[in-house]
Amino acid sequence: MSVKIKGIEGVTDKVHQEIQNLISKTETECLLKGAEVVKTAIIKEFGKFKDTGASINEIKISKPIKFNNKSKVTLYWDGPNKRYKIIHLNEYGYTKHGKKKASKIKPRGFGAIQRALLLSRNNYKDAVSNGFRSNIK
Repeated sequence: MSVKIKGIEGVTDKVHQEIQNLISKTETECLLKGAEVVKTAIIKEFGKFKDTGASINEIKISKPIKFNNKSKVTLYWDGPNKRYKIIHLNEYGYTKHGKKKASKIKPRGFGAIQRALLLSRNNYKDAVSNGFRSNIK
């Protein structure tokens, strides 16, 4: 005696799709929480040398996107003061009149983003892993 079950492929496909949706939603939430942690660290570092606070006010977090089957979030600068134009100069410094042999000028915020990324690395990992753990339960 044998039994034939019809529609099992449809059920497994439906379950697989639901799991993928749940993973994608959880991944998005966790990435945004982690991005907030990094943004807070950057704001703290920028606070040490702020003048008008425009660079701090223009920090934005992008929506999570999939690229090469990996999700990613980008922190960027966007706003009316166009601070994105000077963030690179502030982070890496510059030379006087663009001459290569001239001494490098290091502004007060030299390396602030790199410092913030290094200091927030563990907090970022904790935020993302705790987000996954809380959604798995």
